[in-house]
Amino acid sequence: MNIVRTVFIAQVIFIALIGCHQDRTLNWPQKVKTSLFIPQKVKSQEYYELNGTYQTMYKASMCWPGEQYIDMVVTHMSKLGWKRLDEDLLNPGLKLHWARKGSITQKWGFYVEKGKDVYQWIEDWEDADKNLVRYGLKYKTERKGNVSITSETCDLEVVVIFIPKEIRQKGLEEVEVQKKKIPK
Repeated sequence: MNIVRTVFIAQVIFIALIGCHQDRTLNWPQKVKTSLFIPQKVKSQEYYELNGTYQTMYKASMCWPGEQYIDMVVTHMSKLGWKRLDEDLLNPGLKLHWARKGSITQKWGFYVEKGKDVYQWIEDWEDADKNLVRYGLKYKTERKGNVSITSETCDLEVVVIFIPKEIRQKGLEEVEVQKKKIPK
């Protein structure tokens, strides 16, 4: 009797766990699901719907400077007909990382956050309908002497955001309103 009860409890727990791990993208539009590049092996992936956008965050085992990951994004997005933008949508006039001059390692942005060195790469992609997908890549490291990051740094943090054209347009309109409020 105890074995039957144990098996029953194990089955209930198994069913409950399966229910907890449902694909949170099930209700997302197909265009969103197919547009976001997510490698097969990722760690700690999370999904969000925020203010009309669709977002995912995850960690990938891709070593510095992330060329392999960036190439996979370019291949994926290009095959779907998306266009890689040169300028940052949120900061007009600021070139995105891929469009900057220099080697791949020189193109990454750098800042310090809570005592850690952070290397950042941003890409914006636009489709024919004016939807936008933004990729934000980060490596966070601790400085050891004069060395901050090496090819052995392999924990890439990724945020991918799908911004529907309607939300994108509202954001651009808000930026214009704020620009007009800046004293000249």
